[in-house]
Amino acid sequence: MAQATKDKAGHITRLTPQQAHDMIEGQHPRVIDVRPEGMYRRGHLVDAVDYPLPDIDAESAEEVIGALDTPVVVYCQTGVHSSLAARELESLGYTCVYDMEGGISAWPYEVAQN
Repeated sequence: MAQATKDKAGHITRLTPQQAHDMIEGQHPRVIDVRPEGMYRRGHLVDAVDYPLPDIDAESAEEVIGALDTPVVVYCQTGVHSSLAARELESLGYTCVYDMEGGISAWPYEVAQN
């Protein structure tokens, strides 16, 4: 399996979809879909929480994610907005942030719909 990589600042870990899948199955992190609600409803990772990028702030992050050391995997459609969300969460003090490369477009596993 490929090794997880840190972003340029060295704080956010980027995961391939396979690495994210393995982490989700084995460690059960908080999984956050940062796309708009309509996109989330059309298909999202199993057990993911809808938390759109524009909604991320300190108060809501505490409600959605919890403690600052909670492992959290973020994703979007293609990986662009999740990297922004990961940086925002890091700026709020979250220390275990993982950004899934390629977004749900690169996810080869089951997705849920609702």
